[in-house]
Amino acid sequence: MSEVSLACRSLGLNCEWATHASSPPAAVAQFAQHAKCAHKMPELDAATQQRAAASARLLA
Repeated sequence: MSEVSLACRSLGLNCEWATHASSPPAAVAQFAQHAKCAHKMPELDAATQQRAAASARLLA
């Protein structure tokens, strides 16, 4: 199974956080937890979830 990466910067945030996950939904879930703690976003709206999933990059 291929891994994906997702970074705050890819969503326009000035943050160095990044993750590697087994799938885009798993990466989005990790980002949601990070956003809640680090960026005081209690939950991601649908548009942000879609942007995050689209920003998840397949790792070679």
